[in-house]
Amino acid sequence: MLNSSQSLYSLLLVLIAVAVALFAYTRWRLREIRATAGTGSLLLGCGSLWILANAFELASRDLNTALRWFCIEHVAMTPIPILWLLLAFQFTGKEALLTRGRFAAMTLVPIVCIAILLSDAFRAQFVAAARLELSDSGANLVVEPGAFMVAYYGYGYVLVIAGAILVSRKLIRSLGFVWQGTIALTGVTLTLLANILDWTQLNPIPFVKLTPLALVTAVVLFIVT
Repeated sequence: MLNSSQSLYSLLLVLIAVAVALFAYTRWRLREIRATAGTGSLLLGCGSLWILANAFELASRDLNTALRWFCIEHVAMTPIPILWLLLAFQFTGKEALLTRGRFAAMTLVPIVCIAILLSDAFRAQFVAAARLELSDSGANLVVEPGAFMVAYYGYGYVLVIAGAILVSRKLIRSLGFVWQGTIALTGVTLTLLANILDWTQLNPIPFVKLTPLALVTAVVLFIVT
């Protein structure tokens, strides 16, 4: 049974996830007008699913259930670095450089890694070990990364940094781009820092993932500027 504190945290995350999903839908309807609106809405959708899965992971009472939601969280986060790089190409007017072949090749590493995570036979290559810590605040799943988890996160960081470089170059060369470019880079930096805190277990609220919350905040800031 969940205590009142756990129920409150989980409910709050569910409400945030629903609100983000609704906002993502409003942006998706504008995709024919602006390509970045469609990409931004997909990023928000991924963030919404990630937050929702975190809410149910928080409410988990056993290791298997927590691992199931952990897997769903990673399914939600898999497209995010790719979508961010796509958004950077669109934002800087260089989307023609990202051909279908290059885009398909870019997805191979995360697809292989997530397939290994979802496979019962090979999951140990992604999650070497895991334990569930229960407290009054909620469940905290602590995992020991395997080789494919390291590759998964490392590759994601490479894509995010590549997108940040694209935006930075545009920021340096175009004075009219300064405000939006600065907001975009600030959002990416905050999301990366949040992910590092989650990844290194230095998160001051260990049972709540900071990364999807930072991601959603960053995308919303980008949209309204």
